[in-house]
Parts: sequence; structure tokens; C-alpha cells
Amino acid sequence: DTMTHAFRHIWPAATTPGVVLECARNEWESGQIVLGAPSVPLTDVDVTWERLKGPVTLDDSAMTVELVAYLKTEAAPYMTHHIGWWPDGLTPLAPFSLPVGEVQPLWVTARIPANAPAGTYTSTITVRAAGLPAQQVPVTLTVWDFTLPTQVSLPNVFSLSQMLVESWYRADKLKWDDLKPTYYDFWLDRRLNPTSLYGAKLPPPEDLDYCLQRGINTFILDYIYNKNVLEEEKFQALLEKLAAWDQVLREKDLYDKALVFNDEEPAE
Repeated sequence: DTMTHAFRHIWPAATTPGVVLECARNEWESGQIVLGAPSVPLTDVDVTWERLKGPVTLDDSAMTVELVAYLKTEAAPYMTHHIGWWPDGLTPLAPFSLPVGEVQPLWVTARIPANAPAGTYTSTITVRAAGLPAQQVPVTLTVWDFTLPTQVSLPNVFSLSQMLVESWYRADKLKWDDLKPTYYDFWLDRRLNPTSLYGAKLPPPEDLDYCLQRGINTFILDYIYNKNVLEEEKFQALLEKLAAWDQVLREKDLYDKALVFNDEEPAE
């Protein structure tokens, strides 16, 4: 399952011979395949898979396979059961090698369209390594007979920073306007709201319609912190910024989705 950490040198205690997934329409569900090299190294490992077939054959986008990436952790100032390589991020699938005594998880995700018929779907994932017989892993997916709404009912606020995104891509000379469609889709695909607690507020009014269509249900207009409420000039500027949003919120009936963040570090 997706809650099990597959560490580099530890074979997971609970495994099954195939991937079994269950989800509603308009939902994602993931599982893991753990490859191991107990006696010989694996080289030029290649992974392919078939389309999900059931009441209908779903298109290629309905199932993806990614590599689980590892992040090396250092000594921590608190108790932890493992220091070293942690399974953490996901990277695009590409041929890879695996030394003797290590494992490599593959992250399998089913993305079910809102119009997919309910029922049982199957697929086969094939793993090939140089000089070794191909291994096949069956995938069984049950699609329940109901559809999740695009806009979820649970409000959530994380913080997407335009400044940090641009800093990360500075070497590629990419700006936020180049990257924001990808970031909006990444967050909204996972039912997270692409808004910001600090800095430039997201989404701006010109991007709001797209984000609403994709399911955003909460966004931050501005935040209150010591300096912009204790100094009259800055406080009035804050009120003007909020007033500029009033027409947009009224026209689109968004007062229940717009928030002003009260700083977590209040004035003394």
C-alpha cells in the first residue's frame, strides 16, 4: 500500500503478488510494486504496462507508473527509527539499475475519469531487466458506482510560494507565468488549493475562474501581521487591497471561500 515505506536495504514485511486498487469515479488511487535484487544486480530495468480494461478500455492517462526517489537524511535532534535513505518523492519513469541487496519501489496510480463505467478493470505491468526473464505483475481495479465531485467539501490551505518557485527555476530562466499552469494543475489534481499564506497572493483575480473550474474551494486574500495592523498607513493599504476584491467576491458569490489569514505570530 501507499502507507508503507520501502527502505533501500529492507524488504517490506507485508507484500502481495499483485496490485489491488479500489476507488470512485473522478478519483485517484495508488499502490506500490517493490523490486528487489537479492542475489544479482538488475541493469537496464524497463517497465511497461497495458491499458486498464473492464467495462470499457480506459485511455493511457488512466494509469501511470513512477519511480519512488530517495532522500538521504542526517542525524535528527529527535527520536526516529531510521537515519539515511528515505523513500520520499516521485520521479518520471526511466530505465534504471539496482545493486544487489537493494529495493526500488514503483508507484502505480489509477486516475479514473468521471464518466468511467463502474466495475472491475485489469492490467498487467511488465518489468524487464537485462539478461533476466520478464516479470509480470497483475493490477486489479474496482471502480465504485459513484462519482466524487471536482470541488471537495473540506477546505484546506497550504502555501504555494511564487517567489520560491521562481528561485528554484532561476537557472532555467523560467518565471511564474511560465510555470503557473503546471503548478495549478498539480495542486488541484490532488484536491489541494493553490493559494499562498505569504508574499504574492494566489490565485490572482485573473486566474480565479480557471482554479474555480478545477475545484479550488478556499483561497487567501491577504494576511494580517504585526506591522500591517499596528501602523495606520499600512493598515489602510491592507483595507484597500481587501476592498479591491469585494466586487469579484460579490459577483462570483465567493465570500465563503475567501479568507484573510491572521498571522500565527501575533503582536506582543
